Amino acid sequence: MPRVWTALRLVMLAVTLLHALMARAAAPTQLNNWSGEYFDKKQGALYFKYQLKGFKAGKQQSVITGSLTVTIRNILKDKLYFLGQAQSAAEEAPRDLWKLPAGKYLIESVTMVDAAGTKRSWEPEKEGKKFIVKRQTISNLGIWTLSPKGEGGLGVSFKMADNSYSEDGKRKQSSVAAVVDGFTGLVQEKFAGKAAKKGAADDYSSKTEARASYTFTREIAMFYSLNLFRYNYHAKQIAGVLSASDAQIRRCYTDRLDENEKLKGEAKFSFLLSKQTGTMSKLKHSGGGANDAKLIECMYLELGQIQFPVPENMIGELVYTFDVR
Repeated sequence: MPRVWTALRLVMLAVTLLHALMARAAAPTQLNNWSGEYFDKKQGALYFKYQLKGFKAGKQQSVITGSLTVTIRNILKDKLYFLGQAQSAAEEAPRDLWKLPAGKYLIESVTMVDAAGTKRSWEPEKEGKKFIVKRQTISNLGIWTLSPKGEGGLGVSFKMADNSYSEDGKRKQSSVAAVVDGFTGLVQEKFAGKAAKKGAADDYSSKTEARASYTFTREIAMFYSLNLFRYNYHAKQIAGVLSASDAQIRRCYTDRLDENEKLKGEAKFSFLLSKQTGTMSKLKHSGGGANDAKLIECMYLELGQIQFPVPENMIGELVYTFDVR
């Protein structure tokens, strides 16, 4: 009988190890941009900024191609996530905020492609950088300094910075409890406090209701079509990455409406998705009625920063359609 129990324990241990290995081997989930909507009662957000040091500019006077790709792991649930972060100046408000479940996390890897086309990666030698996300709270992960290291390595140093997130309107009406130092959990700036957590517990009457400080007086419609031609079997995966950048593209459009309130129509782009860089190389504006030079320039810059999972070189066409009422 003892031998039977020993055998059962070994089987259970093997199953547990197999589940752990399968969880680690699973593809990471892409985080969505947080655009001011109400949090669920177990959600929070994060932001960080990064700066470059020691890179040499290429012919385009750029030291980075595409966006920074960051992989993080939820420690308790052992679940991987990734995000693509655009660069922003240290003194600016954060350009990208990312929504994710509350919990304890590890920063496991950081990758980028420099101006020479070299893919560079950072992975911790021992354990990843730990941070925390609290309910209805935004975690500030400070400023990351990136530097080249060897042929394909990347050095990353983390330094906390003062909170630069802000809102319009009365703070007591915010659905954000506070902004905290993500590495220590200490409060940097208080917003609605306990009222935000109570509001989330009460479900804010509707999960889809937009926050007052983020509503617009104009009704804006934006949608896009993606054609990868003979590579369309990859379209769903590529479209999922594009959807995560909707907020940045929409911002390009809404910023131009302040100067041209009648601006609407299509903006067409052709591109080559490069397997080497994971970005839209040879990106070109190919027409459309929304022919506003600053809109197209903004979209070009945003699309050029997106990092895609590209298994092979693919040509494609992307058409955005904008309307306003």
